[in-house]
Amino acid sequence: SGIDPSHPDFRTTDASASRIITGRNFIDDAGGTPDPANFNDTHGHGTHVAGSAGATPNNSIGVPGVAGWERGNVNIKFK
Repeated sequence: SGIDPSHPDFRTTDASASRIITGRNFIDDAGGTPDPANFNDTHGHGTHVAGSAGATPNNSIGVPGVAGWERGNVNIKFK
């Protein structure tokens, strides 16, 4: 379902930059053609799962992801 790129747990600790490195959408839109750049979360599930793995540590929001100290996240949206 994608990742919400505006979620604060996908920002650097000082909130100055995104920790989502890149993304790719493989899901068809209403016209039958996927928009590769539109990997925004439409259901919340992808953001939740990605946060469990890679949420930013020490940002006073929720809990850190198990790999939160690593560089960033790559978002791939598919069925």
